[in-house]
This record gives sequence, structure tokens and C-alpha cells, in this order.
Amino acid sequence: NEWSLGSAMPITSRPVLHRQPLVPLRLAPGETRTLLTRYRDNTVPAIAPEIWTRSEFRLDDTRSNALLWMFYGIMLVMSVYNAVLAVAFKDLTYLIYSVFIVSTSLFFFATIDGFARLVLWDHPYLWTSLGYFCGASLTTTSTGLFSARFLAARKFCPRSARFGEYLIWSYALLGVVSTSLDVLGRWDVAWVPRSLIGPTGPVAQCWGLLVCVGIVNVGYSAFVALRAGHRPARVFILA
Repeated sequence: NEWSLGSAMPITSRPVLHRQPLVPLRLAPGETRTLLTRYRDNTVPAIAPEIWTRSEFRLDDTRSNALLWMFYGIMLVMSVYNAVLAVAFKDLTYLIYSVFIVSTSLFFFATIDGFARLVLWDHPYLWTSLGYFCGASLTTTSTGLFSARFLAARKFCPRSARFGEYLIWSYALLGVVSTSLDVLGRWDVAWVPRSLIGPTGPVAQCWGLLVCVGIVNVGYSAFVALRAGHRPARVFILA
């Protein structure tokens, strides 16, 4: 038999309807068979074929789904709870944190865990391509905004806060640029496979560098705020 699987193909065309690409194999006891796989992608190679018995796969899949849905349930409760706090206390910090939770959850839900195409809409381009860039952009942007407000960076470390604002705008801009390049079919610029470590395209390299700089900047702001007596900074550092 021959099967064609991939993120660019509809899930309904898969031989087994599942969030991950699966193919059924029938082997007689003691039978030896050679399996050939051909993998082609313009993104980071992330394929790790495994062979399971039907019972082993069902058990592992049930456990994985239970843990994943528990995770998404907790994240949903946290996002709603913080949104309610934002309205009750009229504090934008809670709302930004809620956006961070939602964007991070949707990123995993739509791309890595593969649930979105299975339970929402089987649109490969929307979830696998735009999901990465838009999800990453919203997550990094909301993280920067939340950190600045929670640490009161403008009050205790104004220079770091100003620099952090430039980084936040950079995250948002890179999200737009990456999405535009993806729409134009220029994955070679946005996301190039050179190793199993991660994306190494020019835009992705710039994004990763700015994220590292942002982490250092937030850490510096947290220690400055802590030395100035800002109690939430202690919680932030411990977290």
C-alpha cells in the first residue's frame, strides 16, 4: 500500500482519522516487511516514526488526550478568571495575562497538538502556517506587556521599560512580516530547516535573538524593581 500524508492535506484523506498522521499496518506473526518513507517539507524536520500495536496505541492515546484536555481546561478556567478580575478591578494587567494564556493555548491547540483541524475546521493553511506565526506573535507580545505592567517598569526602571516597548513592537512587526512571507510562499526566508534544534530562517533568527534580549531585559527590570521594594517583583522572579 501507499499513503500520502502531511499537514497540507485534509485530515479526511488520512487512512486513520486522527490528529496525528497514522497508517494501518497488518503483519502476520513472524512476518518481516520493509517500510519506505519519503519525507519532504520546507519547515524544520520533526518526524519520528513509531510502530505500535493497536491496544498499545489506544492506551497511550487515551492517556495523552486525557492529560492534554485537562491542561486546556485549566488554561480556559485561568483565562476566564483573569478576564473577570480585569473587569472587576478595572486592571488591564489581568486582561493582558488572559490574552497570554489564550494565545499560548491556541498555539499548542492549533499546531503542535493538532486538535484544531480535528474538532474545529479542517483547514491546513490556517492552522499549520498562520497558527505558528500569529500564535507566537501574540504570545511574545502579551508576555512583554504583562511583564512591564506587573513589574511597574515605567516607575522603577524607565529606560528598561522604554527598551521593552520597542521589543514588543518588534514582536508584533515580526508576526506581520512572517505571516506575509508565508502567504507569499517564502518559507525559505521565514523558516528554513538546517537542524533539528529549531527554525533558522533569517526572520526566525531575528525573532529568537529578540526574545533572548527581551528575557534579559525583563530579568533586569525585575531585579531593579525588587531592590526598589516592589513586592510583586519577588513573586515574578520566583515564578
